[in-house]
Amino acid sequence: MRDMMAVLVQLNEVTDVTKVAPDGQTIEGRMQKLCTDVAEDTKKCANACDAYIKKKIVVKIFAGPIWEGRLVEFVATFTKRRNEFEFALTIHTAVGVDEANLKLVMIDERTAELDKK
Repeated sequence: MRDMMAVLVQLNEVTDVTKVAPDGQTIEGRMQKLCTDVAEDTKKCANACDAYIKKKIVVKIFAGPIWEGRLVEFVATFTKRRNEFEFALTIHTAVGVDEANLKLVMIDERTAELDKK
């Protein structure tokens, strides 16, 4: 869960959350959906951890493999969410790079025109 949240620190660098990606979504819209999903996953994980903590030691020992399986599922879920956050940031970055490249081409064309004059 911590590793997934670490990706969110990169959001500090996002300046224009209203840029539209090729699929028609903004990073703001994509992140809102992801954050809602993460909130639900976090609640489910917290409930499972709370239930595990409240079990008696004997139950924890004998049902250990079952609980391990449940907790591994949460690891997989949070790994998936991290990948989704990274993908959303990658799309946003790619859109920004494309815009920068277009501006560089325009500047290059204008510079070439000035050189001709």
